[in-house]
Amino acid sequence: MSIIIITFNSEGYIENCISSIKKNYKKNYEIIIIDNNSSDNTINLINRHVDSKIKLIKNERNYGFTKAVNQAVKICRGEYILNLNPDVQILDKSIEILIEIMNTNKSIGIISPQLVFPNGKIQYSCRRFPTHWNIFTELFFLNQFWPKSKLFNGWKMGDFNHKTEMSVDQTAGAAFIIKKELFDKLCGFDESFPMFFSDVDLCKRVKNLNLDIFYTIKSKMIHIGGSSIYKYKISSIITSSISLIKFFFKHYNSKFNFILNILYSCLLIPIIIVRIVKSLILPRKLFQRETL
Repeated sequence: MSIIIITFNSEGYIENCISSIKKNYKKNYEIIIIDNNSSDNTINLINRHVDSKIKLIKNERNYGFTKAVNQAVKICRGEYILNLNPDVQILDKSIEILIEIMNTNKSIGIISPQLVFPNGKIQYSCRRFPTHWNIFTELFFLNQFWPKSKLFNGWKMGDFNHKTEMSVDQTAGAAFIIKKELFDKLCGFDESFPMFFSDVDLCKRVKNLNLDIFYTIKSKMIHIGGSSIYKYKISSIITSSISLIKFFFKHYNSKFNFILNILYSCLLIPIIIVRIVKSLILPRKLFQRETL
């Protein structure tokens, strides 16, 4: 098992993440940490835990999440890759359960646990692939008026209570397992998505191979949620919105969709403004839920 963690100014979370792995996963593993030029105390905290199972690579600048993961995978030795955000904490048997389910169902390409906040509340970590209709519902706040509607809030799966395990389109990139062989076959993350939507794009390409993205409630992990995004929320909103448009142009590329992509690229501008205003007004807890 190769566990990949990408850090950038993660001093508030990384020690708990590493400690949870050492405490709750007793089988053979390696942890590869790529630090994207943190300016806080992250490196010193990691060095407290470095041993034969932990490899730390310090980048001289911030290459972004996507490129850093690909960088780590190139030196991975495990059959399985667990991509883990630094603000995630492993619970007892959470990794073993994921691998066991994956081994018993060969149709699974990616598997993810149920993510919970530190207080135990379930995070909404599953989504469907975004469509042009979803942009329309976001623009006119239809998803806000009918948050539990599949029609009006289908992208963010407002109709799904996250208490049932099932095959989904995509799960949060905060914690998921994929076989290295499959990740390599797909040529890793697409680096045209520096941070946001690289996981969505990966899930889309896995689904295109007729493999499942599986969400299970049998395995649970604690996820603080939005920890680094909240620090840079305005730039994160702009970057994620641009990545959404890139996703459309890559995966919805017929002539008709190309016209829609242009149109919705223009319509996305007021959505970005609204999201920025909301992020400045809403308390952090609500912002976390929206950014999963």
